[in-house]
Amino acid sequence: MSEIGFGITRLLGFDLLPRIKRINKVRLYRPAVGEPDAYPGLAPALTRPIRWDLIAEQYDSMIKYATAIRSGTATTEAILRRFTKANAIHPTYQAMLELGRAQKTIFMGRRLALRGERPDYAYLKDVFRHLRAELDIEVTRVPKKLAYVPNEAEIRAFYQAVWKARRASDVVLIKTLLYTGVRVAELVRIRLADIDLDACRIRVTNGKGGKDRVVPFPAAFKETLALHVASQRRAGAAYLFESSWKKPYSDRGVRKILARYITAAGITASISPHKLRRFLFTWLKTQGIDDALIQPYSGHATRQSLEICSRVALADAQQRYDGVIGQFPVRPSHCASPITPRAAPGCGW
Repeated sequence: MSEIGFGITRLLGFDLLPRIKRINKVRLYRPAVGEPDAYPGLAPALTRPIRWDLIAEQYDSMIKYATAIRSGTATTEAILRRFTKANAIHPTYQAMLELGRAQKTIFMGRRLALRGERPDYAYLKDVFRHLRAELDIEVTRVPKKLAYVPNEAEIRAFYQAVWKARRASDVVLIKTLLYTGVRVAELVRIRLADIDLDACRIRVTNGKGGKDRVVPFPAAFKETLALHVASQRRAGAAYLFESSWKKPYSDRGVRKILARYITAAGITASISPHKLRRFLFTWLKTQGIDDALIQPYSGHATRQSLEICSRVALADAQQRYDGVIGQFPVRPSHCASPITPRAAPGCGW
């Protein structure tokens, strides 16, 4: 929304509630001169003070134009046409701009002050539903496309590309994603202290929605993971996956790793980390595991997400998980025997 629009609507006696794109680029104006340090939190966005003197000088002219619009003797388009860029130096136009800048700054201030509050979306949906019924409005809905889920052949080809690269840390990262179904944002925040090797569980702290949960991993993956954890501890790491700069992997960094192997595997379909997560849960369902058993460690908060009827204990879910994970397209171990620190090269990846 333009600043002149804010100015004219204020003169007409109502406030705009626009949706502003690139809100981080909006410039705000100071209410008065001589207060350079008055708003330190807004300093990067603040510019010069509002020219209240210009608004006062042209106030009568602005009211005249606003009255013409309100009474219908002139349209807004006709008045704005008088203030084209060729006539942008007109004092009344300049005053309207200043008023608009002041009003836009007020709008942004209110929005920032209320950013912690969220509208009641359920209430708003009910209001619009009743309005549509009262006005007999039919909404044309576009049929939802079935979500794409990679097939087993694609998952095998993808992991084969990972295996051929012989990068141990990438193998552990990919397997952790595949076996646990954690989100990338959760994966990069996993600390070494969050891993329970004895119980074959990983604690996800502050996951989606600020919730904590526990996810299982296959017992056959335990020793591979244990070797990686030991290596990280020797390097003084705090997180399960850290760069050489001693910083946790970034979300973008993990996505780049996945994209590299997807390209190497010759897979043309777009396979995002979320689609790997979707593959795990879909695969578990095809193995006969009920939604109620998947939900405790999927991180889904609502019943609609997995069509859950009830919640069950994690121990019950893990027992069923352990019973079928041995048939997963990517095996926890490439060796027939358990891995040990002295295993043959490549064993246990």
